[in-house]
Amino acid sequence: MTHWLDKLWLISDSRSIDLKQMATMLDADPRTFYRGQDLTSCDLRGQDLSEMDLTGCNIEKALIDSATKISPIFDPRVFAVSDYIAISISRDMNKLIHDYADEAGYTYPAWAFKALIDYGISVHRRKRWSFYAGIIQSNKYFDALLDHRSRSSMLKKTLQVHHWQQKYLSNEMGFGLDEKRFAWVLFVGLLSKKIPFADNRDYSMITPNGLVKRRTTGAVISGSA
Repeated sequence: MTHWLDKLWLISDSRSIDLKQMATMLDADPRTFYRGQDLTSCDLRGQDLSEMDLTGCNIEKALIDSATKISPIFDPRVFAVSDYIAISISRDMNKLIHDYADEAGYTYPAWAFKALIDYGISVHRRKRWSFYAGIIQSNKYFDALLDHRSRSSMLKKTLQVHHWQQKYLSNEMGFGLDEKRFAWVLFVGLLSKKIPFADNRDYSMITPNGLVKRRTTGAVISGSA
C-alpha cells in the first residue's frame, strides 16, 4: 500500500520548484491547487502560471521576473488605480455572489467577484456566450435577477476590473461598463461554473438560489465587497 507521505518524499527528492509540476506529482489540478495558499517569498522566476487561479496567494510578495507568466487578473505587474471601478449591482445579485464565494471557499467575496468577471469574459472569448445567454433568456428567474429597473434595490460596489478587461468589455463585447450588462458578465461567469457548456437539459425553472448553497446567516451583505 502506498503511504500518503510517499508523494511528499517524491517532491522533496525531485528538488523541483515548478508549481505546476509539483501539483501534478500530487495528482492535483495545478489550475486550482494553489488557490488561497501563501506564496510569499516563493521563487517563481521563469515559471508559466498563466492558467492558474492564484486567488489569495500573495503573489505580489513572491519572487517573479519578466519571464514569469501570470494571468493579468492576478499579475501584480499590471496593477493600477484605474483597475478599480464603481459599479451598481442589485442586492439579489450581490447576495448570490456572496453565497457563491462561501461555497467556493473564497476568503473574501471580492475575490469571487474578480474571478467571475474573468470567467464571464472567458466564456465570450471561447465563443460560448450565446449558449449561456440562451439559458438566461429562457429562465424567468434569471431574467428577473438581471432586471435593474428598480433603483431602490441597487448597491454601489467598487470592483477590480483590470484595464485589459475594461477594454475587452468595451471593444470586443460592446458592453462598456453599463451596469446591467456588467451584471450579465458576472452571472454568465457564475453559470459557466455551474452548468457545463452544451448541456441540453432544461434549466428554465431553476432559481438563482438553486445554483449555489445559501449562506447560513441569510443576511443581505452591505455594499462593500
